[in-house]
Amino acid sequence: MNWTKKISGKINYVQLVLDLIIVFIGVTLAFLFTSYQEQEKVKKQTTNLLTLFETKLDDYENLFSGFAVYLEERNQSFENRLNKNVIPNYSGVTFPSPQYPIEVIDLLNDQVYEVLDQEVYIKLSEFSNAIRRMIYTEQKLVDISEKHIQLPEHDDTLSPIYYIEQKKWAKLYLRYSKIRESTSKELVSIIGDLKKELEKYSESY
Repeated sequence: MNWTKKISGKINYVQLVLDLIIVFIGVTLAFLFTSYQEQEKVKKQTTNLLTLFETKLDDYENLFSGFAVYLEERNQSFENRLNKNVIPNYSGVTFPSPQYPIEVIDLLNDQVYEVLDQEVYIKLSEFSNAIRRMIYTEQKLVDISEKHIQLPEHDDTLSPIYYIEQKKWAKLYLRYSKIRESTSKELVSIIGDLKKELEKYSESY
């Protein structure tokens, strides 16, 4: 017991506590500095990507505006023909890929949420979700178009089931084409709001 008392008597507990505090502060500061550097890196990358995206917004707005005008007219014509028991040709549908700003979808993650203005993040999320729905809808249109069979308008030798089946697929095609039309209009509206939010965000940096 005497030797433990001698050793404990030589230990400067105040100095030991101070040393531990200094080590703790040093580690904490190093961690905070690393986190700050990482956040600044993400912020810079995000800002650069948003700047690039912002320069293309007018092109995307024109793209979806064109889709909306074209599809509104085409869908009306398609529906009119169906109402007259004429099955329109809905075959051979293809879409270029990628034709949409997928980088925005990849941009949206937890790190970006921490550095972006909330309103910008919300609008980017709306844009991203609408793009995802557009891609899904276009894939459905491609799949349905593969069901098309060109039938003569009037042929008593063919079973009515063929016409019934083709009309069913044509109606489903029209349904998704109308979804594509409404999504295009939605994207035009979202882009308009997004441009305003990005302009305010750019002015703050």
